[in-house]
Amino acid sequence: MPLIGEDIVRVPPGAYHLSTVVGLDQAGGFKHGFAVAIEPEVAVTGDTTVTLDGRRAVRVEPSIQGRQTTRQDAVVEYARTFANPSSDGPGLIAHFGFGSLPLAITPTRQVTIGRFTAPTKWLRFLPT
Repeated sequence: MPLIGEDIVRVPPGAYHLSTVVGLDQAGGFKHGFAVAIEPEVAVTGDTTVTLDGRRAVRVEPSIQGRQTTRQDAVVEYARTFANPSSDGPGLIAHFGFGSLPLAITPTRQVTIGRFTAPTKWLRFLPT
């Protein structure tokens, strides 16, 4: 599989959070749509390589038992706080909206410093 994109960034040692949005036609085998690739905690102590791979993403699509609905919108929001918000800052919040396109998210590990949450929000309609 060809490398789609690569960045080299120099940062001082510490804890970092990385994320990107990848087109699913490039990564997940779905026709059109997006994958949110997240690495919520990366410890940098020296030369470090991190790969955010949209091919690992798992498609998400909620359903309502016993009802046929049509999705009108999907949103992924995530929040990352750190061990000491007063000195490390308030953390970060990201918000991605995807409309009715297919959506996938990479699985993540539990963070060891602070907290990470990534809820999704969906707007679905009953057929008229």
